[in-house]
Amino acid sequence: MKTIHRFSLLPSRAGQDIILEMPRRTEALFVGIRPSDSVPSLWMLISDGYDVCLRTFRIYGTGWVMPEDPGKYVGTFMVGPMVWHVFDLGEAP
Repeated sequence: MKTIHRFSLLPSRAGQDIILEMPRRTEALFVGIRPSDSVPSLWMLISDGYDVCLRTFRIYGTGWVMPEDPGKYVGTFMVGPMVWHVFDLGEAP
């Protein structure tokens, strides 16, 4: 069975790692601001039956210098005049 869960991207210090606990083999569906509380969030498709792991994400602002391999692009969200881009650095081994 599959379900969709929301993960908060706070505290989100742009350019620093955000480590989230979630089941392995999840799929990122959407990045955006939850209107009820203005929290940057990540919605993931979760498959039952997988062990939990730590997964690392990083947020960069438009125009920021990024490493050659910033990870897998997940999505973009806006807060006021700022535009932020979320990258998935993958599961911890």
